[in-house]
Amino acid sequence: MGAQSNIQVRTFDPFSRLNSDILNRFSKIIVPEGRGIIDGLQVSKLTDNTVRVTAGVAVKEFVVIEYTQPLDLTVNVSVDEYKFVVMTYNYEKVEPAPEAEIRVVSFAELDTQSDLILKILLIDGGIITDLYAIYPPDPNLRREERNRIKTFIEEHNVDTNSHQDIRSEIAQIAASGLELEVEAGEILNINDPVCLIGGKSYKANNDPLADPARAYVVGLAKEAAMIGEVKKVKIGGTAQDGSWNFINAATRLVYLSGQALSDTVPATGPVVVVGLKQASDTVLIRPQFLFLR
Repeated sequence: MGAQSNIQVRTFDPFSRLNSDILNRFSKIIVPEGRGIIDGLQVSKLTDNTVRVTAGVAVKEFVVIEYTQPLDLTVNVSVDEYKFVVMTYNYEKVEPAPEAEIRVVSFAELDTQSDLILKILLIDGGIITDLYAIYPPDPNLRREERNRIKTFIEEHNVDTNSHQDIRSEIAQIAASGLELEVEAGEILNINDPVCLIGGKSYKANNDPLADPARAYVVGLAKEAAMIGEVKKVKIGGTAQDGSWNFINAATRLVYLSGQALSDTVPATGPVVVVGLKQASDTVLIRPQFLFLR
């Protein structure tokens, strides 16, 4: 799986049960089943025997996996059959950490526990003729085509549970947001990255010289706060700030950089994802701890 390691980022800390379990609660809020497509990872036909998977973000076993570049795959079309474009990932607490792999498999090779299904391909006459989504049914398909793929799934007992496309759910969460009311342990400004220490909110900081507990971001300050004031902290939904300038095309992630936000991986200190970039001045709050250096 090493061939794809240079174009993927995983929010995974293999060294600490505490870190992973606490931070995975945020994944559970967004993706209760533990797997689903958050953004991108669209599959399209390039030629009669190749497909392209766009950059994007998915969750598998509560681990956030981002592909930062598109990926082209060659498909074996020697047999007329259905094939599956899948993301394969198995969570383990080992070093080095497991990597994900996007690949094309036959029905016999499909493992719905390890594989997140991105698309179903129909091979007919030695070429790729159709691409199907299993969630939700593609509205552009004719009724007989939808029935054909539904029949195949039912007859072959393909487990489609939890193979979700949750982009619509993400939009709903972005609109509603999730909040905590917390006493401020220090002065906070609106949209400061926030950590919790002793039940109080403080400015998060991934500086190697700072208290390590400061690196565990829970959200962004929704309101300015003085010491001792109980104010809201957004742990979900979107936040917007005119001072942000997220223009790095190489990633969709927004990181903690000192006490600020950046769409560039910090050169020093723990790597902490605060959320997903929605626009140059907007972030969808999704705190995750990547790793310690």
